Amino acid sequence: MAENAIRKRMSERLASREKLGPCLLLAAVLALSFLVFEPGISMSDTLARWAGAYTIVGKLEIPWGLELWLAPTMTWFMVPFAATEFAGPYFHAAQVFCLLLGGISWIYFTSSARPWWVAVPFMIPLVFAYTSFIVPDVWTLTAILGIVGSLYALERSARVLVIFVFPLSCVILFGFRQNSLVLLPFVWLFIAKLQNGSKALKFALAATTLAALGVINWVPSTIGFQGATSSAAAPAWELLGAISVAREIGMELDPAVTFDGIADTTKAVEEHSFVTIDTVLWGENAAIPTTAIMAHADEIKSRWFRLILRHPMLYLRTKVRIYKCMLGLCQGYLQTRIACVKPWPVLQDNLDTCVPDSNAANVLNKLNRIQGPAQAVLLPIFWLPLSIVVFFFAWRGYGPHDRMVICLATAYLGSFFLLNQAASFRYLLPTYVVFTAYQIRFLLELPSRFRTRHS
Repeated sequence: MAENAIRKRMSERLASREKLGPCLLLAAVLALSFLVFEPGISMSDTLARWAGAYTIVGKLEIPWGLELWLAPTMTWFMVPFAATEFAGPYFHAAQVFCLLLGGISWIYFTSSARPWWVAVPFMIPLVFAYTSFIVPDVWTLTAILGIVGSLYALERSARVLVIFVFPLSCVILFGFRQNSLVLLPFVWLFIAKLQNGSKALKFALAATTLAALGVINWVPSTIGFQGATSSAAAPAWELLGAISVAREIGMELDPAVTFDGIADTTKAVEEHSFVTIDTVLWGENAAIPTTAIMAHADEIKSRWFRLILRHPMLYLRTKVRIYKCMLGLCQGYLQTRIACVKPWPVLQDNLDTCVPDSNAANVLNKLNRIQGPAQAVLLPIFWLPLSIVVFFFAWRGYGPHDRMVICLATAYLGSFFLLNQAASFRYLLPTYVVFTAYQIRFLLELPSRFRTRHS
């Protein structure tokens, strides 16, 4: 028995050494992204979150920054950074560091003996830039890896680190993106199947997920967030899409399932896009401004639900059009390119971020040009079928934690097919990175599979 234990320890140490190289490679790739794009790449949503964070710490007075249009969890995560002099660079560093920790946990919980493939997706030009793109989707990927890594650590009795990592990962996963709640049953299932875990431990983990939901719901109101949410935005987009399809096929609709009394339905249809809600939502003359969506949220959701009940086939045709764009099969698929944006004047004295004409912006433009000829590989219609084939042939060779991360990434992707507002690559980033990594693993392991079959 003692001899077997010694052999097991030696084997584990050898396996750990084999994984040191992939960890160093991943660290080098992410560190390079951090250095190139310091102090991080922002978008309009990022700037809105900083406006809220600076308002909470008293550096600015921007009431709309504390509205609930954006999920507030990421905003209040930014608050401690907003209280410092270098908020943008510090938060950028925290994002890259947390992603690195998530990637290292992936390298250790995978069943692959030489997981060099974990770092490879982050070398893809767009993903390399996304590492430094301050958006919830990067944190969602980190949280998925953090939860699976925590379960892996618990099976090896490494409980001290998990006490901090698992709750934090739950808050990020379920709070940064509201649709991530569909992953909760999967997390509970993985907890229930946890090996070497007592009933008390499993109960504590499940209770932690519920506590995380409580924190997500409780914190915003205590620090000043208030107002209507954006819960009606996706139904509004789908309702407008259905009206657009109905007009295309010459179908008359009852005013009770249009935007009559809320906005100019005809104008909204003319500006509607199955790629993004932005064309009807933003701007001085927006067809359906955010104020209208928030003010008439209940009525919009009621009309959307009424349309589904009265015209199920029309709604189905609308969803097919939306899915077509989400897969990258419609003209105008966008947001696979990102760019540096200048902070709003009200933020310029407080926030450092990647700006146009900077060195970081020039590098980003070059990466966009490099990615251009291979843009098709970013479309879900390319990597989804390929992933299905890979998983079919390789599933039996995966360890339980590989399967966990794949299942969570798949469920996360599926959540956007329930309700979504855009055919945006950033929403699919966590799934793309996970699926692409396992595609690369499959290709790297093909020679050994071939030798095994012919030996």
